Amino acid sequence: MDLITVFGVKMTYLALSVLIGEALVGIVIAAAIVMAHMHKGRNHHWMILAAFLGDLLVVKPLMMYRVSQGFFGSFPYPHTPGLPHIALAILTAALGIANIWLGFRYRVKSGKSKNFYLNAKGARHRIVGTVFVALWVATMIYGIWIFYTTYIGPL
Repeated sequence: MDLITVFGVKMTYLALSVLIGEALVGIVIAAAIVMAHMHKGRNHHWMILAAFLGDLLVVKPLMMYRVSQGFFGSFPYPHTPGLPHIALAILTAALGIANIWLGFRYRVKSGKSKNFYLNAKGARHRIVGTVFVALWVATMIYGIWIFYTTYIGPL
């Protein structure tokens, strides 16, 4: 297993790829939240969809590959930090799918412009979206904790 040193931390290329991917997804999610607060629904929808699909189709498979290849021991294994992280990631993905569906379900196009806004039932999208972002941040913090304890040292 080849290691690379980044900012004084020795890690695998796969761990670096996951770390960079999650950082990029986080930046796009933050930008999408800003777009939602600026009432730019079209930009918000496509940015959040791209971030979610990038996370679900690129970053999570890399993470799953890393965990399933026995980095923490023979798979499946008890008492590992990887399994709760995977469970949290699956819950976050399910909530993200529900939130994207709610966002596209309750959007209304303005007649005068090409802007989208949510109707009265759009509050469901806002609530589920807030929980989704909170869970995604919790998943990311837990993943950073796993990265820290694996490559830098125990807390």
